[in-house]
Amino acid sequence: MLFDSHAHAHFNAYKDDSDEVIKRALGKGVQMVLVGTQIADFSFICYIYAI
Repeated sequence: MLFDSHAHAHFNAYKDDSDEVIKRALGKGVQMVLVGTQIADFSFICYIYAI
């Protein structure tokens, strides 16, 4: 198992395919921590990805 301790898969660069990026990573056994930079909505985004 690999662990990315500083991922930004929620950034605008992935806005059209962030779900697929995360699913591919998880499918290959890569766990990740999404690191926030936009406090206003980051908690909600992390919650959505966690469920």
